[in-house]
Amino acid sequence: MCASANKTLDAESSTCVDTETPPNCQITQSDCEKLDKSFDAVNCACVESPIAQECKTEGFVKCGNTCIDPKSSIAYCGANENCENYIACKDSETCTEGRCRPTKCESNEHFYDVICEKDSIDNCGEHGLKCAEQVEGWKSGDCTDKACVPSACAAGRHPFGNTCEPDEANHCGSHDTDCSIKIAGWSEGTCTNGACQVSACQKGLHLFENTCETDDLNNCGNHGTSCSLTVNGWKEGNCIDATCKILWFRSRFFLGSVPY
Repeated sequence: MCASANKTLDAESSTCVDTETPPNCQITQSDCEKLDKSFDAVNCACVESPIAQECKTEGFVKCGNTCIDPKSSIAYCGANENCENYIACKDSETCTEGRCRPTKCESNEHFYDVICEKDSIDNCGEHGLKCAEQVEGWKSGDCTDKACVPSACAAGRHPFGNTCEPDEANHCGSHDTDCSIKIAGWSEGTCTNGACQVSACQKGLHLFENTCETDDLNNCGNHGTSCSLTVNGWKEGNCIDATCKILWFRSRFFLGSVPY
């Protein structure tokens, strides 16, 4: 309430203003309200209210007793120039470019437009990010913690972390499979279809059914090569450098030795 009888409380400005109108004023408060303006009794004029002045800002709209930006107003999100067709955003939402949008998504979701979209192998961490395009050799897998994690890869590759690692002798079928360790005596070979294929063995060994078999008198240089059957008159000796070496031999006339 204002102390002076010639003043009244202006609701919009919360101040006391003069209400005494000059005798020759032909404008009334009703005239100003029709123009959506305030009546300045002292100057006998209709003037822009503070709200109306603020609403002259480009894009702003008058809604009730306030002027809002419909692109960011949570209470009047998306309002048109007549403050219509707006949406009151939820407490968990914000108004972005005139559309209500969640302020936060769940750990297995990501922002897409104005919604929270669930992570998947076709939308991993963000909309349109396809694991099949992001991971070379991808065959199947999951989107975990917004990262593509393969569980199966195309031929010639194996899963390793977030990649499909190429097969090779040091990583055959899996990252930790080393053919030189898996096959004792390995010297050379390849990784074929995720399996170690030995082609050469270390000294004192020979190939046998994708293994390196130890040379001995029954398998000298090759599996099944028996020195006693291969060398005529064999009695005693060794398999050295994949070759049968005679120590003693039988003869029709004598039993002797041959140095080697």
